[in-house]
Amino acid sequence: MPLETKGHNAARVQKRNATNKQNRKRSSASEKDRPNANNLRRSNSSNGNNKSAQHSSGAFGWSLLIILAGFLAAVYLIPVEDLERYALTKRISRSVRSYVGRRQAGGFGSPTAMPTNWPSIDQLQLINGALLTDPLVTNAMDIVKKTVPAELLNIPPSTYINGPTVTYNADVNKYCYWPATGCKRTIPGNGYIEDVFTCPTAGDWGISYAGNNERIQGPTTETPKLRTLLDSMNLKATFFVAGSNVMQFPNEVTLHDKSGHQVAGHTWTHHPLTSLTNEQIVAEIKYTEAIVYKTIGKRMAYLRPPYGDYDDRVRAIANALGYRIAIWDQDSNDTSGAPTTLDVIKSWFNLKTGFVSLEHDITAGTTQFAVDALKAIQALGATFPLKIQPVATCNNHIWYNYVATTGKAGGGPTYKFQQAENMTTTTTASTTAAETSPLISPAPQTQTMKILQVSPSPTTTTTKGSDAIGNAKSNAAVTILAILGVTILLISDILVNLL
Repeated sequence: MPLETKGHNAARVQKRNATNKQNRKRSSASEKDRPNANNLRRSNSSNGNNKSAQHSSGAFGWSLLIILAGFLAAVYLIPVEDLERYALTKRISRSVRSYVGRRQAGGFGSPTAMPTNWPSIDQLQLINGALLTDPLVTNAMDIVKKTVPAELLNIPPSTYINGPTVTYNADVNKYCYWPATGCKRTIPGNGYIEDVFTCPTAGDWGISYAGNNERIQGPTTETPKLRTLLDSMNLKATFFVAGSNVMQFPNEVTLHDKSGHQVAGHTWTHHPLTSLTNEQIVAEIKYTEAIVYKTIGKRMAYLRPPYGDYDDRVRAIANALGYRIAIWDQDSNDTSGAPTTLDVIKSWFNLKTGFVSLEHDITAGTTQFAVDALKAIQALGATFPLKIQPVATCNNHIWYNYVATTGKAGGGPTYKFQQAENMTTTTTASTTAAETSPLISPAPQTQTMKILQVSPSPTTTTTKGSDAIGNAKSNAAVTILAILGVTILLISDILVNLL
């Protein structure tokens, strides 16, 4: 073979080998790169799945929020009494209404503003004039107008005669006027909540000191004797104080508080509240609240109307301002000065039911009755059968709506006052057909309030006709909730697809 041909063949072989070598390198590089591509595809797929999961999770969260918001809106819009047979829903409804109501009304759990000027310490001078235009009063009146039904605010004031005597100018039964009938509200109604007048547990004695038969109310110079004995026996009581006297004896109220006693309101002038205008009732409550807050830094939660003179108008105004009306079901009658007073108090020692007592620390005589009763209890020692405690404690209520040092309600268990319950409606045994008719004021009835043991009020009942209406409303409420639930689920499904 010629030399030229051999060289040519060798060159072709060399070129082919080089080409094969390059192909093998490309193949190797491709193989190395392929896992990275696969990984990239897997990574992209994983990221897509994560985004999808996050998307689904977010949509699910929004769905739950929408369902919750719809449910809370439903239980707020549907009247509480329509949910009476559904305890959990009713409880949630009242909680939501209570929160919304307090927010709308400015809240109870806040510091009390101080007035520019104070009323006179002379209890014969009613709160009038510029004192009624102080923001302390006008702001509170705004709350009252937002909260209390107009019908109750329009109940005409009583005509004041003298002392505890007034002429009541409205229907004593319809508006639950306590001095005339012993009427007490035992369940929430249209504009008010239930009264406090007893201890619900057998053997509990809610002991309280105030007054409803004198112009001068505790604390007085006689108060230390009573408090010292209570403290020595490790007993705690509720002291209902008049604002005008807190102004004169601030140290006594401070000592009540430091000794662990409950301080509660008893108005400023100790005037029959039903004989006052709406603004004057608010002023009596708020000026007393302000002087007590200035003294001990606590906003009271209980109010005892002087002489027990109150009706639905007084009740609703007090409730709107965060106060429970607190009266009594056992009266010592100590202001009469009768020598049998101590025997009356001792008769309570054998009571089988719980009760709230009325005693006084307004004079040397009334205070001595209270001291002698405590000494009789002390003499019995461990054989004494009752549990003595403040009124709010035996009723499982807080003592104060606000405590300055903590910024919270204090002195007891969870706050149970629900302002929103003011908007519920109930029917009681004392109600008449007049409630469904235009308000017609009956002929004025002159009532002299006697200091007697109050007989039990008629049991609160609901008529059979009301039962039928209540059942229909309950069924309607459940239907509405069901419709709302389905609607919300549909909306949630649409949002999930859109998002």
